[in-house]
Amino acid sequence: MLADKAADVESARHALPTSGIDFSLDLAKTKASFLKKLRQNPPDLVIASQSVPGLEGTKALTLAREENSDLPFIFFTGPIEDQNLIETLKRSATDHVFKNRVDELAPAVTRALREEEERARRKAAEEALRESEERYRQLVEHSPCGILVHDEGRVLFMNTTAARLLGAEMPSQIMGRSVIEFIHPDYHQSVNERIRAVEAGQSVPFVEEKWVRLNGAVVDVAVAATPLHFHGDRERHAIQLIALDITGQKKNEAALHRSEERFRLAVESVTDYAIFMLDTEGRVASWNTGAEQMTGYHPQEAIGRSVHELFGAEQLRVGQLALELERAVAEGRIENEDRCLRKDGSDYFMHWVITPVRDAEGRLTGYLKVARDITHRKEYKEQIERWNSELEQRVAERTAQLEAANKELEAFSYSVSHDLRAPLRHIDGFVDILQSQAGQLNEEGRQHLQTIADSARQMGKLIDDLLTFSRMSRVRMNKRMVNLASLVEETVRNAQRGLGDRQVEWVIGDLPQVEGDPNLLRQVLINLIDNALKYTRTRERTRIEMGANVTADEIVFFIRDNGVGFDMRYVDKLFGVFQRLHRTAQFEGTGVGLANVRRIIHRHGGRTWAEGSVNGGATFYFSLPKPKEATI
Repeated sequence: MLADKAADVESARHALPTSGIDFSLDLAKTKASFLKKLRQNPPDLVIASQSVPGLEGTKALTLAREENSDLPFIFFTGPIEDQNLIETLKRSATDHVFKNRVDELAPAVTRALREEEERARRKAAEEALRESEERYRQLVEHSPCGILVHDEGRVLFMNTTAARLLGAEMPSQIMGRSVIEFIHPDYHQSVNERIRAVEAGQSVPFVEEKWVRLNGAVVDVAVAATPLHFHGDRERHAIQLIALDITGQKKNEAALHRSEERFRLAVESVTDYAIFMLDTEGRVASWNTGAEQMTGYHPQEAIGRSVHELFGAEQLRVGQLALELERAVAEGRIENEDRCLRKDGSDYFMHWVITPVRDAEGRLTGYLKVARDITHRKEYKEQIERWNSELEQRVAERTAQLEAANKELEAFSYSVSHDLRAPLRHIDGFVDILQSQAGQLNEEGRQHLQTIADSARQMGKLIDDLLTFSRMSRVRMNKRMVNLASLVEETVRNAQRGLGDRQVEWVIGDLPQVEGDPNLLRQVLINLIDNALKYTRTRERTRIEMGANVTADEIVFFIRDNGVGFDMRYVDKLFGVFQRLHRTAQFEGTGVGLANVRRIIHRHGGRTWAEGSVNGGATFYFSLPKPKEATI
């Protein structure tokens, strides 16, 4: 209460209890205290005297309205002579009570509070209505469905989704136009029938039709329609449409249909395989050409029957079908092969696979079975098994023959070693006797005698090389990692001792470790180095180069010289037994050394070859399989 007289306060305090209102009266005597109470502890109602020190009643009303425009304000004054002031107070204030009629204060307060309560209730209801309308507007406006209302064929309302569905940026581009204008001509009749049904009070569920956009493009939509009445006016029949753009869905359905059709045609055209679908009970649901050709049953005979009825009596064991399908579900797929019977009674072997088929939710919808006639494959397998058996028997026979041949070769080697050496020793002995008496012979006789001695020694060397060659295939290999560089260094050092005054330039590159028999590989190096030294003997300065290249699968060693070389037309003879490309008078030899090289390298799983030109030097190569870890 705003007042400066205690009597006014007491008068109001005694009058208000008669209103039945539970109240507390808070007093403000100045403008400052009045404003403070308005702001810090806003009252439900203000009772104000006409004038307090520094604040007259109309000014107090203005301040109260500035803080709360709906705050009830009752003037409690003495007699007022100015009628204009009285009208002003009545128009602006909630009520006015004269102090001499204090009994009217309680009813005025009750009335003001009830009016304020009613005003607050109406305001809350209006706010709730605005919020509800805003929610509905947002719901409609942001709905993924197009919402359109038309009355007597004219568009009254549409949301943004519906506008965009028809190719418009804003609903205003469509409002007021005929709805039939946007319906494809093929659907005019059906749309008019649905309009009549809705006007009769029926709702039409979603149906598919085509709409035409502003730019003329055609869009597929699903549309539902319901009657709409305005303010209870049952005579006015507006229609509300709910539309969904299903263009993408229709395209996907068309693509799926094309895909299914291609798949169906592809499956139908397969003749080498029987491809068919089973339902969840194992009954045939589809049957391709391959299945028809394999079994002899036409699709009309097969579809609907249990699959095991179509593959012969051996398949009709009790409960087998159910067990197979259960296994397919548990394991994801199963496969097997069995003997089957065709419709005409002929038998064949079939290999088949069963795979369970599930829908997008993982529910079992059936099974796919793919089968193939493997009769010929089984026959081939049996034939191969017979051939393998025969081959094993032949290998055993050939092994026995080879062992016998090896024994004969050993006997021959012994014969060569023993029987041929005896006459050579005699020849050599008598040659020595004759040479001791050479003074009795003329020059020609001495030359003939020397030829006989040289031939006997050559024959002995030939016998030694032949024995070495024959033993080479029977020497047991002792493979291990070999330092090829050390082996070459040892071989070169030994060869150097017999060179005398010869000038030899040795060029030796980085050589890797290899896997092999060190004694046999030493023999290879001896033969190749001796060969290079022999055929460079005519050169004033000999150059021999050795090196190796490591590839992904093998290590290739080479030895290159600047000797007399050879004609590449005869390269195939180089590694043959007793094959020589130079006369013995020019270069000694038996033609067995390079044959030994090839045999040793072949036993190691490698290769040998050579390159050269006449008077242009020669290069000899051999390769060895690359060890798991080869280093340079």
